[in-house]
Amino acid sequence: MTDAPTLHVFEAGAGPAVVFIHGLPSPPEELEALAADLPGMRVLVPHLPGYGKTPASAAHHGWLAVQAALVRALRARDVERPALVGYSMGAYRALSLAFETAARAVVCIGGFAELSAEERAGMAGFAGALRNNVDVRAILPERFLSAAHRARHPSDDAIVTRWIDAAPPHVLVEELEDVAQAPSLLHRLAQLECPVLARTGDLDLAVPATHARAIANAAKHGVLEIVAGAGHALFLEDREATLASIRRVCAA
Repeated sequence: MTDAPTLHVFEAGAGPAVVFIHGLPSPPEELEALAADLPGMRVLVPHLPGYGKTPASAAHHGWLAVQAALVRALRARDVERPALVGYSMGAYRALSLAFETAARAVVCIGGFAELSAEERAGMAGFAGALRNNVDVRAILPERFLSAAHRARHPSDDAIVTRWIDAAPPHVLVEELEDVAQAPSLLHRLAQLECPVLARTGDLDLAVPATHARAIANAAKHGVLEIVAGAGHALFLEDREATLASIRRVCAA
């Protein structure tokens, strides 16, 4: 692990702080667009190393260094008791960050708190494919979007396919390898005193809905929302209802 990197942080609006943490791969700029739909909130979107306006480093920072960078970035902006909204792998980061920031709420969109041995092996295998320059673009739409949504909105396939370009390949490889070794947070969630909302699509192939159920069951104040007929990319498939849930949980 190297020293914590310095992260670019998009910021807009005023009010209670809501911090969005993007996934892997997932462009932070797409979360920035949500600020316009969250009036009365101070929206912050950190760009993780290699994404958006935070440059990739030649050195691998590692999971703990990026976590420290997130904490430092929020403290530098006097963010106290934020609501944390994480998408996909960003949900794991949000849960982990909640223990260090006295979070007032956590929203997990298509997230997980622990991975099975099989899922860890899958992450490592995906990292290996990227390391060997295998083109994985074709599999992203079917893993991130439901078949029904793809039929109704075929142009969204291109949006999801472009996510693989959100960061350089070596950054994606390092993140995947970090996730494959990340410790379980599930047993710690009962320590959180804040509401924890786990929202997922029942047809999510990237992070199955069993993970959201596990988060909601483990958290002291856990709430589960399962969207029928939806896949992993809820900000595309179920945008308005997802934003409504975020407003409800994060407004206080």
